[in-house]
Amino acid sequence: MNKLSVKSLFIQQPTPYYKFQESKRAIALTESKKNQIYKVGERIKKGYSIMEENWINGKYSDLNLLWIPDLTIEQNQYIDYVHYSPAYNKKIGEEIFSALEMTLNDKQ
Repeated sequence: MNKLSVKSLFIQQPTPYYKFQESKRAIALTESKKNQIYKVGERIKKGYSIMEENWINGKYSDLNLLWIPDLTIEQNQYIDYVHYSPAYNKKIGEEIFSALEMTLNDKQ
């Protein structure tokens, strides 16, 4: 990546399937919706668990990685079962902007 002076930032985004408190939903999920997303969610949880373990153990240390699956706010994080709320979008954007600033300043 550095051969062409390209600075990259890899972002592991939050997901409602991993470490998300159901009490933070603006609208509670129906039982049928819970069953529907459970199948997808179990696969995502497994993948995120593996990635988090690798991140903690330094396996991604050669990447400029912003890990924000644990990012929370006091307001509702999702407007439905997968889409971020405006307040959560703003917080995620602030985290990305801050990381980009550091990436540019650290590697110049």
